[in-house]
Amino acid sequence: MEWIVLSLAFVLILLVFLMDVVWRKKKRLSLSVQRDVVQKWEKIGNIADMHRQILEVDKLFDFILTQKGYQGSYAEKLKAVQKREHFDTEPLWYIHKKRNQIAHEVEVTISKEDQKKILIYGQESLRRLGINI
Repeated sequence: MEWIVLSLAFVLILLVFLMDVVWRKKKRLSLSVQRDVVQKWEKIGNIADMHRQILEVDKLFDFILTQKGYQGSYAEKLKAVQKREHFDTEPLWYIHKKRNQIAHEVEVTISKEDQKKILIYGQESLRRLGINI
């Protein structure tokens, strides 16, 4: 009787472990989605209006996280990817905060330095998400 209980406990622990592995598994982007992201990134680089460029960078990362299977608001997606994939989301939060300033504040001024920082953060985040640009 005791070995049955131990066997059931072992099977239960194994199932919980396997479910955790499946839950934490990083969903990879298809090659066509990766190509689409690279094309969008190149277009973003050609946008002359700094504010629009930052909005597009933020939207691109929302698109990527959606394609990776994350749901909810962009903030919820960022929290989930950080927890599930142990992905450093600070650069994406920085971009998103700048996007929010542009979208919600009157007469926002973004410096060239901030613009450069956002593009660097974007490139680094794309690489960490497995997208070669």
